[in-house]
Amino acid sequence: MVRWIMLLVIPVLIAASLPPEFAKLESTYLDTIRRIQDESESAYAVLGKTYIANLSALETSLQKAGKLEPLLAARTERGRFEASRQLQTTDLSETSAELRQVQQQHLDAIAALPLKKAQSIMNLLQQYDKALASLQESLTKKNDLETAILIKAQRDATQARAEVTSARFIVETAEANQPPAP
Repeated sequence: MVRWIMLLVIPVLIAASLPPEFAKLESTYLDTIRRIQDESESAYAVLGKTYIANLSALETSLQKAGKLEPLLAARTERGRFEASRQLQTTDLSETSAELRQVQQQHLDAIAALPLKKAQSIMNLLQQYDKALASLQESLTKKNDLETAILIKAQRDATQARAEVTSARFIVETAEANQPPAP
């Protein structure tokens, strides 16, 4: 029981002893993380609408060209996607090259979103950590070592946050999978 009370009280005590500059920096960081996550979710929705529009345009094109089988495949795919909002590589058309091209474009666009989000988070982290490092240095120069140590602990804790570790993994994996420059 005492452990649980300490786990609840210690963060409150730490937060109470941090300077107002930290609160402002942390608030900005958290607001920006939420914005990045919202933009990422919105991008998925936009891509879904674009995919449906591309399928409709393909249907029109195939209808004008008199290609019944590919037209029916595109219409079926549009209905399937509108119902599930999912597209996997196993859904790629094996009977219509035109449909497969539109599907592959959508898969490629979707695949790029996690890296874009991860890069945004890593850029934010770099700015946030730089600001915290500056605050830590300022506090150290003022001989406010206790608060400087708390800021250092916050910097370390931020590096271990779930969104940061996930973003770091995605970015590092993408960088490792890039072909070497000529």
